[in-house]
Formats: sequence, C-alpha cells, structure tokens
Amino acid sequence: MKPAIFVFVLAVLVAACSTQTPVATGQWMSISTRSFEGIPKANVLRAAEIVLRQPGHDSRTWAFAHSPDGFVAARSYAVYAVLAAENGVDTWQVTARSQGMGTVAEVLLSRQSSAVVGTLGPAIGGIGGMMAGAPVPVAGNGVSVQSPFAYGVFWDRVDYVLGRRAAWPSCAELKTREPPGDPAGPSIFGMCLLVGAEAPPPARLASP
Repeated sequence: MKPAIFVFVLAVLVAACSTQTPVATGQWMSISTRSFEGIPKANVLRAAEIVLRQPGHDSRTWAFAHSPDGFVAARSYAVYAVLAAENGVDTWQVTARSQGMGTVAEVLLSRQSSAVVGTLGPAIGGIGGMMAGAPVPVAGNGVSVQSPFAYGVFWDRVDYVLGRRAAWPSCAELKTREPPGDPAGPSIFGMCLLVGAEAPPPARLASP
C-alpha cells in the first residue's frame, strides 16, 4: 500500500470526526446554559450525571471528578478504519449555582483527539494496540466542541430526568434529527452507543 493512500484515508477519517460549523458568540450562552426554576442544585447535577452515565459504556471509558459546584466527566473513544484510526477523550464539564428559588447550570464540551496511520497486519480491519482506555477528567481538556445538537440532546435528557419533559429522546429518534454540519456524529459524544441494544430510559428523580 502506497504512503499516499495512507494519508488519504487518514485525512478522510479526521475530517469526518472534526468538522464543525462555528456558533455565533451571542448564541452560545443560550446553548450551553439552562435555568431550572424550583429545582435544587443537587438535583440538577444528579440528573446531568445520570444522563452521561446512561449509555452503558464499560467503566474503562468513563471517569468522573466531582466538586461542590459540579463535575467533570471524561469519555475515551476510538474510531477505526482499515488503515487509520482516531482516538481521544471527550470531556463534559458541568457546573451549577443556586439562583433565587432555582438553579442555573452550564455545560461545556471539549474533545482531545489524535490520528494514527497503521500498516497491514494479521488483523485486517483494525490497528493493533489501539484501545480506548481509562481517561483523566480535566476541565477544558482539548478543543471546545461547537455542537448545538449535542448540547440540545443533553439538556432535553436532563429535563426528562427532572420530570420537565414527557419523553426521553431515544438514540433511534436522534439519528434522524441531527442537522447537516453538526459534529455530534452517531454517538453524540458518548450519549449513544454505536453498537448493541439501546438502554431503557433512566428513572426520573423525585420532585424536590
């Protein structure tokens, strides 16, 4: 296989995983921030963690670091092609503060990734030694992800867990809703599984 072909495969893979449509600065706060009237901060943070733990990934790919005002959740991933791969870590930083009789919460999503070109070996269709291992949850790790769709899915699912939304947005439904140009991809940054049966919706939290 010629080196030029390796470079082409790698370029296609990276482009597919990293394309983003810029979001106007004035729109960003409405995308990343939500107000929860009458709901305590602890409930909002608990609902956010339930949403990110829901997909059912094994314990090697998720890690959480908690603080009094929120948490950082990191998910490692790997995307394979025959002769190239991308692996990295998606980081969700969730913070909340009490405001009046409710809570204001903010989420920031970032991605750190690296691409690898492999060589043909005994295992056709993969790259030996590539594995999504245990990540380290570090706030702001990587490049900020501008995916209004992923943020919207996150908040819709938080609303469901808190009883503010009637239906849980299923992954089967979401795959038909992702707009062109959004970088969420089929896993929506860890909120959906790429293979295997979809887990049922989580239990709702009791009203405060």
